[in-house]
Amino acid sequence: MEADCIIIELKPNSIDRVMAWADFINKNKADALKTLKREGVVLESFFITNIANEDYLIGYMRAKNIEKAKAVVKKSIHKIDKYHQKFKEDTWLKVSQAELLVDLSRLNNK
Repeated sequence: MEADCIIIELKPNSIDRVMAWADFINKNKADALKTLKREGVVLESFFITNIANEDYLIGYMRAKNIEKAKAVVKKSIHKIDKYHQKFKEDTWLKVSQAELLVDLSRLNNK
């Protein structure tokens, strides 16, 4: 199982849109989980934080194959994936890749 973590600098004044996105995903959790299954993702979490008066999302994912998961979602025509892609266009300013240092998991690593 592979792990991935990204740090997303948000565009100014995006917090309301971020909260609406989170609400939409949480209200459509069953559909979101179906799309994750198609992508081979077993876990996906997003956190929000503010550092030096700048807003950031932190995204964490575990998948069988991270690159395959990203490729599947880019081609998806599912409503929830389209919503997420539009959200990214509207709110994401810069994405940085976090470096994995320690990876302890009790999840099935098949």
